Amino acid sequence: MKTRSLPLILGIVTAACLAGTAAADGTYKVSQTSKDEYRVGVKYRTEVKTGHLTHARLFVVAKDGWKVNAKFPFKVEITSPSGVSMEKTVFKKGDAKVMNDHKAVFKIPYKATSDGVHAFKAKVKLSVCKGTTKCLFPTETLKWTVTSSGE
Repeated sequence: MKTRSLPLILGIVTAACLAGTAAADGTYKVSQTSKDEYRVGVKYRTEVKTGHLTHARLFVVAKDGWKVNAKFPFKVEITSPSGVSMEKTVFKKGDAKVMNDHKAVFKIPYKATSDGVHAFKAKVKLSVCKGTTKCLFPTETLKWTVTSSGE
């Protein structure tokens, strides 16, 4: 009897966990640009609570045959919209939460201070290389919006 109910219980728990994950992930969106050599994007919540600290994750991912150039002085400049408070709007290589051959990830904390739609803009200076002889040094611009309401 116990052996029959265990798979059922595990199935119910797994389904509940997956449903919770799907619901939570449904509030996230990714805005990105993709080239043959790399992908740059930002993952963010589309809806946030006014007055609560939250964050977006900005990423650079090297594609097959290319590497993130960790020697390059990466720079991310955020244009903070009105109604949003940010302690920091410029992030440099040392601020990256992840910096390796495959990717660079920056955590961008912010707090909506008023209800409404807030449009962000990020200017990303990056570099990817193929081997030791071919490097690219592009600047990409990302845009995204979040809606804040209620405290």
